[in-house]
Amino acid sequence: MKKQFQAPHVLVLVVVMIALAALLTWVLPAGSYNRYVDENGVTLVEEGSYQQMEQTPVGPFEMLQAIPNGLVEAASIVSIILMYGGAFGIINHTQVVEIGIASSIEKMRRFSALIIPVIMLLFSLMGAMLGISESCYAFIPLCILLAKAMGYDAIVGFAMVMLANIIGFAAGPMNMYTTGISQQIAQLPLFSGLGVRIAVYALLLGVSILYVLWYGWRIKRDPSRSLLYSAEAREEEESMEARYSAADFTFRKKCTLTALLAGFIGLIYGIVRLGWWQGSTIGGYLLGMAILVAAVDGKRPNEMAKGFVDGAKGVLMGALMVGFARAIILILTAGNVIDTLLFYASILISRTTSGVAAAAIYVFTFFFNFVVPSGSGKAAIVMPLITPMADMADVTRQTAVLAYQLGDGPTNLFWPTAALAPLAMGGVPYSKWIRWYLPLTAILFVLSILVIVICNQVGYGPF
Repeated sequence: MKKQFQAPHVLVLVVVMIALAALLTWVLPAGSYNRYVDENGVTLVEEGSYQQMEQTPVGPFEMLQAIPNGLVEAASIVSIILMYGGAFGIINHTQVVEIGIASSIEKMRRFSALIIPVIMLLFSLMGAMLGISESCYAFIPLCILLAKAMGYDAIVGFAMVMLANIIGFAAGPMNMYTTGISQQIAQLPLFSGLGVRIAVYALLLGVSILYVLWYGWRIKRDPSRSLLYSAEAREEEESMEARYSAADFTFRKKCTLTALLAGFIGLIYGIVRLGWWQGSTIGGYLLGMAILVAAVDGKRPNEMAKGFVDGAKGVLMGALMVGFARAIILILTAGNVIDTLLFYASILISRTTSGVAAAAIYVFTFFFNFVVPSGSGKAAIVMPLITPMADMADVTRQTAVLAYQLGDGPTNLFWPTAALAPLAMGGVPYSKWIRWYLPLTAILFVLSILVIVICNQVGYGPF
């Protein structure tokens, strides 16, 4: 009897990537660029300053040490994930969300094809106009519950929040963290070329919404088509309608749900108006909100504590993976090969024709995002080099900025170095997610290349 192929565990995948990163430090020459601080306090790379240095390869023991060091480096993110998970664990113990959804589940299912686009539009606007991304993690568990109530799976719920947000962040009509910083470095007028970026935003978001709706339609017709489908688990789990009835939605539960909704309205206000973009601020708020909601529901301190521990357990694996993924970046940094990768890429781009160079900037950013996931941090590293390369290759600087933006955004849900943290919030396995996201990534990749080449051909500017 043939053994059925089993996809490797995400831990195995990340450890393999760690080993490959260590191998690169032996294969590639070590080198670095000079860096300087501009008038805005941003650390930039000095063009033409790359120099090779003595090789600093990472040995097997140093490679293993990078894993606990990665957990230390990512301690703030790991702690926030555990805090988010614990807070939602407390809320989940009240069962108020499930009961509230179950009371209106038929209406939700009837209008699910409208609810999904509306939610995706809202989260995409947070990225497109305000540059908000990590702050959206707090809404992942809630939208996953909503998606399941409508007959979908956790992937749909996750995509409603993070896919939409990342698409908006990538096109970034008024995103200061990628568009704004990149245009300033390229000496372009701030938020110039707005019309084209809005059109690109509408195109990519429209394609993403259709992809989510198509997948959702398939699993509604046949639940076994869900990538998260488990026949055994499905037999054991009862539907929301079977577990809860209208009688469960008591006055106290209505008060609890009101407190929860008020808490989320306060969170949105804090993010949009008060600038609560730090995970620790949101994590502390969520914990306080969860305790208050549980108190309204009549939960005792011991029950709250159990809920917190259960919730933290649910996201523990994902939190650990964030630390493991950070080890990859630590290894490449210790081996001094990040700037070497940047240097070789700049040579290849500068030797191509105009159209190819524009596409090459996008492709380079797509892959470089594996090493440096931060949009603003990556802009400070690569844009000082991309700008003169674009000039030499007759690529307009506005096109180069757009190529950078599109290469940065969607890959944050593709590479594990960036995707594991939000996936941990929803308990979505990376291996399952990447199977779902890979076809859409290919579609977005082709569309982005076409957009960039067309923009370059028409002289997307002002220059």
